[in-house]
Amino acid sequence: MQRFGRYTVVRQLGSGGMADVFEAVAVGAEGFERRVAIKRIRPDQHDARHGRMFVDEARLAGRLHHGNIVAVLDYGFDGDAPFQVLELVDGPDLAALLREGPIPLGLALHIGREIAWALDHAHRAADDEGRSLGIVHRDVSASNVLLSRDGDVKLTDFGIAFATERSEATQAGTVKGKAAYMAPEQLTGAPVDGRSDLFGLACLIHRATTGATPLQEEDRMMRLLAGEPLPLHPTLPEDVRGVLAQALSLSRSDRPRDAASFAASLAELVSAHLTADPRHALRDLLRERTSSPAAATASLFDLALIDPDAARFERTETAEAPPPPAPKRMRWAV
Repeated sequence: MQRFGRYTVVRQLGSGGMADVFEAVAVGAEGFERRVAIKRIRPDQHDARHGRMFVDEARLAGRLHHGNIVAVLDYGFDGDAPFQVLELVDGPDLAALLREGPIPLGLALHIGREIAWALDHAHRAADDEGRSLGIVHRDVSASNVLLSRDGDVKLTDFGIAFATERSEATQAGTVKGKAAYMAPEQLTGAPVDGRSDLFGLACLIHRATTGATPLQEEDRMMRLLAGEPLPLHPTLPEDVRGVLAQALSLSRSDRPRDAASFAASLAELVSAHLTADPRHALRDLLRERTSSPAAATASLFDLALIDPDAARFERTETAEAPPPPAPKRMRWAV
């Protein structure tokens, strides 16, 4: 039976681009047990750069303590390979749920509101001296939102998050993220801040309830950069269109000032478009769409080999490199 330190593996949940993920149990004195998720860097990915990225992710997420963020509980080594111990979320990611089709508008808004509160906590995080950590998630997308069968909504995967304390710094001109959720400044390699995450969250809400992000068409980003607003799905009510359109503005200064403001706007929309209790409604939907435990947990923690939405986009520019290709040449994940 495989072990990671004091953690005994129950089963492997999957294997993705950078890590393997396992369900495990920690056993303590007096019959204490806790089931956890183990995220171990894959041996073929274990080099100095990926090792620094992996520990950076653990350190960042380990500083965040919020009900809407997957908790990092421990960090260790399996031989030379590092692993993270994570809160086990009993349920699918949002991308897996959306394979069955869009979800009701009210639930999409509720999920967006919960993730906005997670982002608010991450954006406001500070070190022991009170200095801002400058965290920007940079990968707010459907595969990084986990949904528990009890109705919890949790943001995960700070693997490419920007922060002032990272040891593996993102080089100037490097673009990381999923293109279908990227704010214009992120796609072009310009500086990002918390409002860049709000753009991604608006794309996520739009996808959850309509089936695609507003960037589905290949020329959408070029048109936005030229000053045209992103077209939103015609079935969206006017009040929803207004809130999403603001978050999808070309200029960061035109977006909500912070994640808390966006969460407040989404809360008003939830009240207007969801009459049932949000947790109960989400639990009911999960019961309908996840008929087996295997189907419900197969895509946990960014398993890129399972869900194409989990494939990240990365481009690095140099001073000698030619100008980047127009966005229409990029592959847009929806």
